[in-house]
Amino acid sequence: AVPVSGKVIGADEIKMMVEAALDGWLTTGRFNAMFEERLAQFLGVKYLITVNSGSSANLVAFSTLTSKKLGDRAIKKGDEVIVPALTMSATCFAVLHANATPIFADVDPITWQISADSVARLITPRTKAIMTVALYGGSPDYDALRSVAAGIPIIEDNAEAIGTTYKGRVIGSMGDFSSYSFQSSKHLTAGEGGMLCTNNTDLAEKARLVQTLGYSAVKK
Repeated sequence: AVPVSGKVIGADEIKMMVEAALDGWLTTGRFNAMFEERLAQFLGVKYLITVNSGSSANLVAFSTLTSKKLGDRAIKKGDEVIVPALTMSATCFAVLHANATPIFADVDPITWQISADSVARLITPRTKAIMTVALYGGSPDYDALRSVAAGIPIIEDNAEAIGTTYKGRVIGSMGDFSSYSFQSSKHLTAGEGGMLCTNNTDLAEKARLVQTLGYSAVKK
């Protein structure tokens, strides 16, 4: 094996990298399709869409939720999205990109995850989404969040929590969307990259169209 920056790349990894390069499709193609399919099975989600970063995954999610086809549910200028106060700037960038206003909820002092009690106090008629951030491999209390959300879309930012479970179930299908990052500091890394997951066919179709600039849709 060849040590690279403190990590080990073995013969199998090198072989597949060469195959991908010779295949002619470095960021899409059969390896990417296989990656999407296998991770979707692991997370227990119907649709998984790869992108170039976790930040892009959130941007695609919000771009999808601003679609006029969603009617009154669409996020528009002046609407609010509740986010945890303990997170990084990329979480809010996605909200701002949708012309919405991030509203900061407190986090639980024990778990450091977004507090459902705080979220409940912040919900207004302008609240169009709630964004959770699964910090440090932990998981928010999704039962409590879904209870207070009462149908408001939940977007899971799971950049730091691939494989994390909540009550025995791998997170990723708790909300309307879930995003992940494969940046070099994350638990599962490809150097860079990200993905967006959903079980909603309509949202998946819209998100795939955003990801591919309108060139393809989701396979049924």
